[in-house]
Amino acid sequence: MPLAPQSEAKSLGLFRQLVAVVVVLLILAVLAQRYFSGVNNVSAQSLAMEHTRLINVLAMVRSQWQSLGRPAQLQADWLLHQQAASSLTMASGGWPTVTESSVAGCEQLWTQLLGITPAQAEIGVDFVAQSQVCQFFAASGQRLEYQLSTGQLYYFADGNQ
Repeated sequence: MPLAPQSEAKSLGLFRQLVAVVVVLLILAVLAQRYFSGVNNVSAQSLAMEHTRLINVLAMVRSQWQSLGRPAQLQADWLLHQQAASSLTMASGGWPTVTESSVAGCEQLWTQLLGITPAQAEIGVDFVAQSQVCQFFAASGQRLEYQLSTGQLYYFADGNQ
């Protein structure tokens, strides 16, 4: 019966290896879950960060507009390297506005103000003609609304008003 102890030892060795593999897979599953939930948190915070950037840029643009004598067009110096139009159309109240009341106009305004396209920022764009609002939204449900008639910027964290 010398084969029985050898067989038992071999089975025990295989069982230990199986347990080790299961433990490693569980650890990897926990790490993967934490990683992917972290990625979702980063993408959920992206529109909040863009909101802060946009507020700062709007304040800078208004200040520059006032210091230059309130022109109807304002050169966006940070866009000189791009082929796209780098001149912001300014409303009489001192906030940037669209040249074309459409989704394309809102996309152009976003690009002019932030230096990247909405697609690069993974941001969706919509234009609400009735209220003259450019909407920028993330897959997480967050939304920014830029009121073209007043220059007000609103941030909605959960996608609801």
